[in-house]
Amino acid sequence: MNAVELIDQQILAQPKRLALWFPDHGSLSFEELDALAQRIAGQLLRKGCRRGDNILLGLELAPHLYATILAMARLGLTALLVEPWMPLDRINTTIEATRPRAFLAGWKGRLWGLRARAIRQIPVWLLEKDLATGERHKGPAEVMDGPEPLIITFTSGTTGQPKGVVRSHAYLLEQCKGIHRAFDYHQEQGPDLCIFANLALANLAAGRPSIIIPSRWSAEDLTTLNSLPREMQPETMIVGPTFLERVLRSAQLAHLRSYFVGGAQTDCHLLEQAGARWPAARGHLVYGSTEVEPVAHTDARESVRRSRDRGYFQALFLGPLDTQLQSQVKNQQFWITGPHVCGFYLANEKANQEYKYQDEAGHIWHRMGDRIGESADGLWYQGRDQSPLDDFLLEQRLYLALGHSRAMIERDMDGAALIYCENARQNLATIRTVVPDVKHIFQVKMRRDRRHRARIDRQATKKGYPWRVG
Repeated sequence: MNAVELIDQQILAQPKRLALWFPDHGSLSFEELDALAQRIAGQLLRKGCRRGDNILLGLELAPHLYATILAMARLGLTALLVEPWMPLDRINTTIEATRPRAFLAGWKGRLWGLRARAIRQIPVWLLEKDLATGERHKGPAEVMDGPEPLIITFTSGTTGQPKGVVRSHAYLLEQCKGIHRAFDYHQEQGPDLCIFANLALANLAAGRPSIIIPSRWSAEDLTTLNSLPREMQPETMIVGPTFLERVLRSAQLAHLRSYFVGGAQTDCHLLEQAGARWPAARGHLVYGSTEVEPVAHTDARESVRRSRDRGYFQALFLGPLDTQLQSQVKNQQFWITGPHVCGFYLANEKANQEYKYQDEAGHIWHRMGDRIGESADGLWYQGRDQSPLDDFLLEQRLYLALGHSRAMIERDMDGAALIYCENARQNLATIRTVVPDVKHIFQVKMRRDRRHRARIDRQATKKGYPWRVG
C-alpha cells in the first residue's frame, strides 16, 4: 500500500464527490481528477518518459498539479520541485545534478524556466495547456517500492546550497497516516480549507474535498468562500498565522468545526481572535517542518493559557510529541526520528552532516533546528537552537511591551544588542525600558519567509534598508 493507492481507492469508492476546488479553476470531482491524470500520463509516455525519470514541475497550485503528481506516481516518475525564488546559479546546479527528462509548466513557469540555462537544456518541454490533450493511459500503475522517491523538493535558505528533501512512496504513506491521526480525520470528513500542497494530497487520500486558495491569498478569493454552496463550505482549515489573519478579515467560515494553525510562532491574541470568531470550533496549534509533519500538536486555547501564564506573548506550548516519533536533546539541539521523518538530503552533504544522522539500529534522526524544552505535559518552543535563549525570552518581553511581534533582537560583533522594529520611532522609550543596554535601534519593514509569510527572515530584514532612529 502507498499513498497513491489510497487516492485510487477513493476514486473508485466515491467518483462523483468533490475532490478539489479553486477560485480560478472551479471544481474537480475524484473521477474528473482521475481522467485528467490519465491524459497527462498518456502525454508523458508519448514524450518518452519512463519509470525512474525525473520530471521538473513549474506548475501553479491548480488542478493540473495534483493530476500530474497522480499520473507520475502511477508511472513511477519522480517530481522535482524547486523554490522559484532561488538564485539562478543554485537553480542551475540543482538541475544539472538531477538531470530531468522533462519540464512541465504553465506560462509563468515557462518564463521562470527560460531564465535558467540548465532548464533550457532539458530535452522535453510540455506546457500545461497541452498536458490534457490526446488519449488516456489506462494501464495498470507501476508497483512502487517504498524507498523509491515520488517528490523531491529543493529548498534553500538565505545562504548555502539547495538541499533536496526526498519524499518516498513509503514516507508519503506514513505522512498521510500522521496527518490523518493528528488533524482529526477520524472525526472530520467535510471540505478542508487548504493552502499547503502536501496536505491536499492527504485530503485526497482520505476522500476529503480540498478548498484551495492560490498563493496570492487575495481578499477577493477569501470573500468568494462566503458564497460557496453549503456542501462546499469549509468545515476545517489547516493554515499558518498570516493566512489566519487574512481569513479573519475576509471570510466568515460559518460552518467551521475545527482549525489547525502552524508553520511559525503564533501570537496569543491571534488565536484568541479565532476562538472568539468560532467559539464552537476546536482550535489546535501544530508544530512541524518541511522534513516532518506533524511533530506535535495541542489545543490552541490550552497553549494560549499556558503561554500567558509564563508571560509569553506568543503561543509556545506545543503539546506532546506525536506518538509515532522519538526525540532526544543533544547539545541543546532537538532531534527526532520516526516513520514520517524524511531521510537524508539529496545533493547536499554539508546539510546532511548538520541535520541528519543514522544510529546503530538504522534509524535516521533529523535535527529540527529549534530549541525545544520538555515538560511533563509536553514540548515548549524556545527559539532557534543557534540563537541565545536569553535573547529569545527578551524578545517575548519586548513583544508584550510593544503589543506586537514585529520586532527582533540581534547582536553585533561585540555582543551589544541591536533592536529592529517596525514602529521603532514611536516606541523608543518602551524599547529602552525593556532592553536598557540596547546599542542601536532601527526602524524597518519586517521581512517574512517566502513559504508561510509568517516567520521573520532576519537576514533579509537586516539588509532591507534599516533606518537608525535611536
